[in-house]
Amino acid sequence: MNNATFPRVAFLALLLAAFVGSASGAEQKNERRIIPLGLHGEPAAPTSFAAFGGQSVTVDLHIPADIDRTKIIVKVFQLSQKIAVRLKDDTTLDKLLDSGTDILRVQMPDVKSITSLLFSFHNPSKDQKTATRLGDLRFRVYPNIPLREKARPLADAIRQYQTNNPTSLPAILLVGDTETLAPLRAFLAACDIPFEDGHNSLDVDAPSASVLHLGYLPANSTRDTFPAFGEGHWLLFAAAIAPELFPGVYSTTTPGGVFTKVTLPLLPRLATDPQAQETMLHLITEAVRPVLAVDVSK
Repeated sequence: MNNATFPRVAFLALLLAAFVGSASGAEQKNERRIIPLGLHGEPAAPTSFAAFGGQSVTVDLHIPADIDRTKIIVKVFQLSQKIAVRLKDDTTLDKLLDSGTDILRVQMPDVKSITSLLFSFHNPSKDQKTATRLGDLRFRVYPNIPLREKARPLADAIRQYQTNNPTSLPAILLVGDTETLAPLRAFLAACDIPFEDGHNSLDVDAPSASVLHLGYLPANSTRDTFPAFGEGHWLLFAAAIAPELFPGVYSTTTPGGVFTKVTLPLLPRLATDPQAQETMLHLITEAVRPVLAVDVSK
């Protein structure tokens, strides 16, 4: 059995690490830092977030008590691979905080393509000649396009396949516990991607190589093991964040099929996180190519 990385893994690596920024030497030595704790009302997260264009986003900040919020300058940049462009005039931190809180509220710009934003916090010196950088907040902003429109090429390709093969099994079959797969089922329905519910167990006696089986990882799974099934195309997702599963995409290819484990925490974020939605569409599109034997990119 040969282990292989999932196709186009570079795309996933970029999504996973797009905004895991490293502090500069000056920041690391400065203990008085402004630290993003996570989207307000959501579990704690890294210092980078995904949002839709035009969306109002709230972020919980840790701000040291002795920092004067009226003096902290917030600079906003739009980032590309080569340059950083100032997006708007500088403002002070207090104007972006909900009254009496350390909850930052910012409006994402409308964008036509995926855009990176950087909010940088600076504490000017008394003479205003220098400033200490206190921390950054990074966003990856996605166009606010309906899922149905975004997934149309894939959905159309699947329907065409099923029209051309009326006696074949469905191109996508959900396998596993119905309740656990509810987020995935809702996502596929929002994308208008045809699918059918299949077996309640991953241990299927006679899976079809012409079907993409979508399921979830059992609780006792590890990175290096797969449930005992024989052939077919399988794409399995971690149902929630599991400390023992390092986030990533792990594929095993055998003569009978391809088995891929996704330990990125996608399922619990599918409803609201554009980055999770983008990643899920990419994974399904790549996995379904050998099933459909057609180009699903157009």
